[in-house]
Amino acid sequence: MEIRQVTSNFMEYKFIYKEKQICNYLYLLLDGQDALIIDTGYKEDMKRLLEFLNEKEIEIKRVVLSHYHNDHFEGLKLLKDVEIIGSKQYTHAIDQYYLKDSINDEKYFPDLFIEEVESIKHGNFELKFINSPGHSKCSISTIINDEYIHVADNIMHSHQGIPHLPLPYYSFSSHIKSLQQLKNNSSYKIISSHSNEDQCKNIIENGEVDARIKYMETVMTSKRELTFEELISDLASNNFHIQFHSKWYKHVYDLFHELKK
Repeated sequence: MEIRQVTSNFMEYKFIYKEKQICNYLYLLLDGQDALIIDTGYKEDMKRLLEFLNEKEIEIKRVVLSHYHNDHFEGLKLLKDVEIIGSKQYTHAIDQYYLKDSINDEKYFPDLFIEEVESIKHGNFELKFINSPGHSKCSISTIINDEYIHVADNIMHSHQGIPHLPLPYYSFSSHIKSLQQLKNNSSYKIISSHSNEDQCKNIIENGEVDARIKYMETVMTSKRELTFEELISDLASNNFHIQFHSKWYKHVYDLFHELKK
């Protein structure tokens, strides 16, 4: 686990998964010894984090779940008596992937829906929320003190900091709209569940976000199944993690046509 202080009482915890070519980033906001955390990672992430926090007598009281995928909620199973904040659309992910998982229990469902609040306060922090579907139907973006925006998995990088192409498990068109929405919030510093601030710096200005949009639009509009080489021919200049996504491109095509049915 690697630790970085983002700003005062705002911490970043990084967990590296080289075999998966990705990192998990958990972000924690402190109000005295009471913490609000954005996502809970895998169980092993949360176990390591709790050992660290317990030594400092810090207790996690509130959880913002950016979406209900296992690398974001598994750690929730190690927490007790926490307020869970999430989207009303959480049932879509539960029904699609986790009906037989222990997460399919009301004690792990949101206590507070982002659709019903304008903002919440945690100590010196004000959090606002935006529905940002695409990667998941229940994906949300979290704006922190009108300075940072956490964009869930709508932006991802490898464990080496190389940009990943999008994985629109719920909807290609929704994912595109959420990235366009992000471009309209360009004044914020961007962070995500699999990307840190440095990796996301200038991704709007340097064309990284537009390249992700173009990738999905190409999949949606192609009248035939393109080869992977054709699909990424215009992306080389954006330094995307081609090796990682070479194994995903067939899945992306199949997913798009499945979603169209």
